[in-house]
Amino acid sequence: MADVTISQLNSRAPTSDDVFPFSTAVSPSTYKASLAQIKTSLGLASVASTGNYNDLSNKPSIPPALGFTPVQQGGGVNQFGNKLYLGWSGNNLLLQVDATNFGSTWPINIGGTASNGIKAWANFDGNGGVGTNQSIRASFNISSIYKEGDGLYRVYFASPLADSNYVVSGVNGGQSASYLFNLYGDGPVQTPFEFRCCVVYPGNRLFSTNNIQFMVIR
Repeated sequence: MADVTISQLNSRAPTSDDVFPFSTAVSPSTYKASLAQIKTSLGLASVASTGNYNDLSNKPSIPPALGFTPVQQGGGVNQFGNKLYLGWSGNNLLLQVDATNFGSTWPINIGGTASNGIKAWANFDGNGGVGTNQSIRASFNISSIYKEGDGLYRVYFASPLADSNYVVSGVNGGQSASYLFNLYGDGPVQTPFEFRCCVVYPGNRLFSTNNIQFMVIR
């Protein structure tokens, strides 16, 4: 059928070339009513009532192709529908599940062993003033180290650990073997958010030193 406007179709009787031919001749008014019914039944009520059938100005907006193959989130065996957030911080690949932020400490368990590893570490100068944050040379998952007293330190994790059942191992570099790194405190000395440590030398005396190193394993 040659291009015609909707107004033209609505004002004339159909021909055998029309898109929706009738088995018998009908009047223009019947044909117009039939077009309206077809348009409504197909959900096309919002299409313009003027113009021609080749006018695509009212076509639906189709989003462009992704340009990559997406990865399905959830839906597998024993998998929930939680929303996962992955992002690069400039230093680490960070993970968040719904509102729970795991940071760079991912709760991964492959064969029951992958989750057992170093969760945090630091090399810092403990000679800073009491009541101040100490100078950290290098670290992983440590936000700050606060000096509570001579040789006494409180270490804060950047991302909390799963629980308090972790192991802290540390050394006091640059001093004799008699200077020991220990955990200390009345009550809990370690939580998922922090732990307290000290450097002790003979006679159980506390001592500040400029080269303290530790790692946290879970």
